Amino acid sequence: MPLSAQFFLSRARRYRHLAAKAKALAEVAPDDPVAPRLRELSDKMTRDAELDESEARTLTAELEESRPEDDASGPQPVVTTSVQQSST
Repeated sequence: MPLSAQFFLSRARRYRHLAAKAKALAEVAPDDPVAPRLRELSDKMTRDAELDESEARTLTAELEESRPEDDASGPQPVVTTSVQQSST
């Protein structure tokens, strides 16, 4: 089963969240010997999030290209008409 664009966007969101947490932990105790490793981890997760977002855009574009021409416009808009009330 192929992975969907939604999967990659969700994973990218999770990576960004974890990257922010790692960065915040590194800033709390900059003298801690683990702080440089946390900053590296934060940078790596941010890069991974960017890759996943790129993959999601690619999958979305491929999906758009593979749609039939008559269905490419998406859902048809709903047309509403207003009814004027007559004063009696």
